[in-house]
Amino acid sequence: MIGILCDSATDVPDGIAKSGHVEVVPVRVVIDSQTFRDNEIKREELLRLMENGTIPKTSIPAYSDVEKGFFRLMSKGINEIICINIAGSQSGTLNLFRMTAESFQKTFSHLKIKIVDSRSVSIGSALLIFKAFKLIESGNNIDKIVSTLKEYVEKKIKVLFTLPTLKFLKAGGRIGKISATIAELLNIKPVIGLEKDGTFYSAAKVRGMNRAIKKMAELTQEFINERDVEALAIYRSSDDEGTLNLAKMLLHEFKNVKIEKLFTGIISPALLVHGGRGLVGISTMVR
Repeated sequence: MIGILCDSATDVPDGIAKSGHVEVVPVRVVIDSQTFRDNEIKREELLRLMENGTIPKTSIPAYSDVEKGFFRLMSKGINEIICINIAGSQSGTLNLFRMTAESFQKTFSHLKIKIVDSRSVSIGSALLIFKAFKLIESGNNIDKIVSTLKEYVEKKIKVLFTLPTLKFLKAGGRIGKISATIAELLNIKPVIGLEKDGTFYSAAKVRGMNRAIKKMAELTQEFINERDVEALAIYRSSDDEGTLNLAKMLLHEFKNVKIEKLFTGIISPALLVHGGRGLVGISTMVR
């Protein structure tokens, strides 16, 4: 049997996360001197703290939690495991999983473990896990699955997101402080994409969130370019009316596009830390 081990910052959909094939290891959120697994803190409480001046941070999963993930898969009779993580360029989580995998393979010689860098975050990583899940269900062997996933990472998945403030990305050191300050002063809303290595880049800059949503839809349509859409995901960081309306507006832009599998939902607290309220993102996977 083949299983998947991933981290919670991949935002894998619940239906897949709760299947027997998949185990999700929680990334940690650090608030002042306290550390929480990201499934231990309520989203609205985290937003309240952030909006009152607290700047939380994130940390890689605990080594013991990664170990438990491997053991849970093994207890189900799974002896071939694919680890799929958010971009190694964004987090040390990938290296932690790799080191843990090497340790397990030395102790349990029957285990076969493959590491896949999604070179993405959140719903980009989630769509790759969805693809892996489908390939497992179709009976493919682990080497074929991994080679297919690497092909998809290279050219078949695109991620874009926009957000009303760059404050938290700036605090996390993920964008230039000068560009963030200028954007705040001019009410510029960036559309952010991911480079081939998983680092952020500015795909576009527009005034206002509505225009940012329209621009994301336009850039996504250009990426699709008449290819079949195997899956599309639209996620948000919060459930307030404004953010929900933006997510609905984005989805409406694809009303005439045939989508084989649609995912909608909300990002994990570990990613909320870097975006704050109002973030809306889209990921597309084509054939």
